[in-house]
Amino acid sequence: FQTPIEQRYLAVPGILRQHLIEPITKIVNPQLAWKLARAQKFFDDGGAYLHEHTTFFSAHMRQRLQDNLKPVGYAQAAAYEAASGERQSRALKVDIETYLPEDLLHLLDRTTMSASVEGRVPFLNTALADAALALPEHIRAPDGQQKWLERKIAQKHLPNDLLNAPKQGFASPVPAWMKNDLDKNARSLLTRPQSLERGWWTAPGVEELLREPSRYAFQLYALIMLELTARIFVESPLMTDAPTMGLAELCNA
Repeated sequence: FQTPIEQRYLAVPGILRQHLIEPITKIVNPQLAWKLARAQKFFDDGGAYLHEHTTFFSAHMRQRLQDNLKPVGYAQAAAYEAASGERQSRALKVDIETYLPEDLLHLLDRTTMSASVEGRVPFLNTALADAALALPEHIRAPDGQQKWLERKIAQKHLPNDLLNAPKQGFASPVPAWMKNDLDKNARSLLTRPQSLERGWWTAPGVEELLREPSRYAFQLYALIMLELTARIFVESPLMTDAPTMGLAELCNA
């Protein structure tokens, strides 16, 4: 489904969006301009739309981080082209093949196994998933009502206040961490000569993100994790135990 803000934005005439709003926004806030422009891809390029909703890095940002960046394909595009059926069914199939195993289910396995708990995802029962995907969109989610069919089935089992409760997401602490000196550690980690020599990002690109660490907290955090992975598992001798040094020590290593 499109987000509500995207739906409202696409209600604005296309000539105003493409020739006035987006060009001006691109000058003031390129990241916001990218988010506005991707709304139309819901109809024009389903694979690109799904990809841009699962990445932190816009094309502008990738170009700033790596000035010799070459275009690459992405998994959602191939999966979307291979899928058949209505737009929503194709999008769901793409998520099942990419976003679920590469992100959500991966996180579920890590968090449950770290506490010696074995998790179960009953909605991913093969027969149930196949049956849901076989339904036409107007039955599964009429008029764009998310989880309409699930709510209808559960109606006789759950009270209305729970059945119609708003979605509650997990609030990531990353922006708060970035305000608590993580941005300073990010500069030390990401701009040392050995890191820049890899060619994965440039110092000006990192500095551009660090000018607004609250806005780009998740992008900076993703780069930090990639940098730490390279240092601990590639540059260092093979370790059998977890690293004992803290982030501040790694910054100065």
